[in-house]
Amino acid sequence: MSWRRALLVLPAPAAALSLWLPWVYHRAAALVLTGLDLPDFVRFMGAAGAPLVRPLQVAFALPLLAAAATLAIAVWSVDVSVWFRAAALAVGVWLVSAAVSPLERTGEFALAAAVVIGVWLAAAVLRPPAAIARWTACLTGMASGLVTLWQFAQAAPAMGTLYGHLTWGVGPWVAAGSVLLGAGVAVTAIVPLLRVRRQRTVS
Repeated sequence: MSWRRALLVLPAPAAALSLWLPWVYHRAAALVLTGLDLPDFVRFMGAAGAPLVRPLQVAFALPLLAAAATLAIAVWSVDVSVWFRAAALAVGVWLVSAAVSPLERTGEFALAAAVVIGVWLAAAVLRPPAAIARWTACLTGMASGLVTLWQFAQAAPAMGTLYGHLTWGVGPWVAAGSVLLGAGVAVTAIVPLLRVRRQRTVS
C-alpha cells in the first residue's frame, strides 16, 4: 500500500510543474512558451491576425491553485511544527501569485489567495486524515491537468496559424502524465474496495 499512497500525491505537483515547462517549442527562444505564458499569448493572437481565441484564464491557473490548496490541507494532516505549516501557507500564496499576477489582476489574486488561506484555516480546525490529503492531491491534480490540456487543445489550431508548425514541448506530456497517473492510481485503489464490498454482499 505504501507505493500507492506515495503515487496518490504526485498528480497535483506534476500538473503544477508542467506549467513551468515549455508547452510550445521554437528555434527562437523568445517564441518558446511555458504554460504560464499561454494565457497572455493566446489573448495576443487576435491582434496578430490569427483566429481569435478566448482562453479561460483560470484553466491555465488551476494546477497551481490545486497544488496550493492541496498543500494547505496536507500540512494539517501530518505531525509537523507550526513553523512548517506557516511556511507551507506562504508557499501556497506564492503559487497563487505565480498563477494569478497580483499586479495585473489584483482582485482575482486576492480572491484566490483568500480561498487558499481559508482552506488552510479550515484544515487547521478539522485536521483531516492523511488519506483525505492524498486523495485531494490525486483528484485535483488529475482534474486540473485535464482542464489545462483541454484549453491548450482549443488554442492549438490558432497558435499553429501563427507558428506555421506547432511543436509541442514537454509541458503537455507532463500534464497528461498527471492525468493518467491520477486515473491509474485511483482505479487501483478503488477496485480492491469494490471487490471487498462485493464479497461482503455475497457472504
